[in-house]
Amino acid sequence: MVWVIQRLSSLRSHLPVGVAQLWIVGLHSTLVIMKIWNIKHKGHEIRVENGWFSGERLIVDGETQDEHKGFAFRSRLWGKIRSGDGAGEIIKVSLGGWFGVACRVFVDDKLIESGK
Repeated sequence: MVWVIQRLSSLRSHLPVGVAQLWIVGLHSTLVIMKIWNIKHKGHEIRVENGWFSGERLIVDGETQDEHKGFAFRSRLWGKIRSGDGAGEIIKVSLGGWFGVACRVFVDDKLIESGK
């Protein structure tokens, strides 16, 4: 990532000063930003990760249960509570948004988390 930022910094001389600075700062923040939501449900850890280049991932009790790579404005992830309290319950995650990513987590069709 450092190489990419250094390489793009060399392009600065070809763009107006304000444009180059905004472009490089915007690209840098895009490369490193990942949103993570951690939800507790009946003693289980539900983790949703969303990153520009890493894609989306649903992790339940430390096990990756669904994953999408690439860029999308909306995404749906599915999983299941495998053991203990709530075993067999279906987890559905909805991710999407235009100017930020909103995450909605449903367990057995009931909304348990909604946030940006």
